[in-house]
Amino acid sequence: MNLNLRPATSADAERLLAWRNDLVTRQSSINTDPVSLENHLAWLAKILREDESAPTRQLFIAEEVGTPVGTVRLDWASDRKAVELSWTIAPEARGRGLGQAMVEAATELPAVRGKQVLAKVKPENVASMKIVANLGFTRLPDDPLGLTEWLIQK
Repeated sequence: MNLNLRPATSADAERLLAWRNDLVTRQSSINTDPVSLENHLAWLAKILREDESAPTRQLFIAEEVGTPVGTVRLDWASDRKAVELSWTIAPEARGRGLGQAMVEAATELPAVRGKQVLAKVKPENVASMKIVANLGFTRLPDDPLGLTEWLIQK
């Protein structure tokens, strides 16, 4: 599979909002509420303004042969020793194994090597739980909100 992760840009705003507000995506997300254009643009602008030398959040677009198929987000702990990973598959790209390829690519990024990687997944999101289990993440006790937590040391 020819999958590439590239940093998101402001040109991705419309696509990212459409993916985020997709009904299936919202059902799998921790926050299931639709996001307004105004809030989305402010959120994206904040991420894109962050200091590249030590960002607290990084956002990537996954591309398959140049076509955007999803997004991966890294949320860094303040000590930079751990990162929380989240991802979204474009509605038109679901069911092709791209989620696992995206998560694997994210865990192999140079900045992630040697770090603990955490993924929080809703228990009903079977596809995402299979992804992290297949990639060798270990399931931890559920968090206080009932989300499953998965961890791997890279």
